[in-house]
Amino acid sequence: MPRRKERFSFLAKALKAAGGTAEAGSKLAGYKDFKDGKKTIEVTKKLTSAQRQRKKIALLPFNFTPPADLQPDNHYTTLITVYSNAGRTDLALTNGQLGYTATAAGNISENTFYPALLRVFVPTNAETPEITNPTSQITGNFLIQQSGI
Repeated sequence: MPRRKERFSFLAKALKAAGGTAEAGSKLAGYKDFKDGKKTIEVTKKLTSAQRQRKKIALLPFNFTPPADLQPDNHYTTLITVYSNAGRTDLALTNGQLGYTATAAGNISENTFYPALLRVFVPTNAETPEITNPTSQITGNFLIQQSGI
């Protein structure tokens, strides 16, 4: 399944459905101000150009039972950023756990293949995690919903 092409696509659809107008103080008004350049986002975790570099890997798709003797034509090629690759090695996630392998002749390259995203949350202090409710700089909504805390 392809990933969305536009950031805030649900807000863009809602604004379009509203005829390009929004009630003052609403979430849509915040999005409209952002699109009009009246509101900006401050990016706090900026990646360097070296971290954004992509390298080719081969991986096994989900929902696939690999044969006992894996062959290159069982793997799909895709790209991973240096930042993401460093993060998964920092977490001691091995190639075998993730289904990664070096690329080889015979790997499948298809434009219709989209690898799954792996999003990991690692608390900075496991004993007393800092609980915050960051808000969107666009809509003002809480980004993380806390429950049972």
